[in-house]
Amino acid sequence: MLKKKKAPTGRDRRKIRNLVQDPRVQHRYALYFFAFAVAAAVVNQVFMVRAFRGILTQMLLGTDIDPATLQAAVGAPLQALALKMTLIYPILGMACAAFAIWVTHKFVGPQVALRRHIGRLREGDYAAVCRLRSGDELVPVADALNDLARDLERKHNQDLRAA
Repeated sequence: MLKKKKAPTGRDRRKIRNLVQDPRVQHRYALYFFAFAVAAAVVNQVFMVRAFRGILTQMLLGTDIDPATLQAAVGAPLQALALKMTLIYPILGMACAAFAIWVTHKFVGPQVALRRHIGRLREGDYAAVCRLRSGDELVPVADALNDLARDLERKHNQDLRAA
């Protein structure tokens, strides 16, 4: 019996959409990771070709093996391997880009929450609380902003009573 696939719920769609919270920063880092993966792939291919040529040259020195015969026997499988690797590198690059989006989400998400909280404070909403995920690097900054908001609220209330 075939199981029907569940349609993504609103919460699932939000999880995916919220992964990219600051596209300018996150896409730039994804591009960096992708470019690094492609550059590493090109360098790897160059070193592989040079190594293969060096090995063949060393093997052929002092032998009567015909280079064309050796190339026919060994060259085709190595070319197939090089083609497979060339096709795998863009996939690796895309995986690196996806990883970059995920990693940058870890520091862009808290930044977005802190900016939102500062906007609320600017509007005079001193009761607003900034909550970040536990383990986020910016939790101490959020705690300091929450303390500041409480102090501002106290001062604002004192000013209202004094007036």
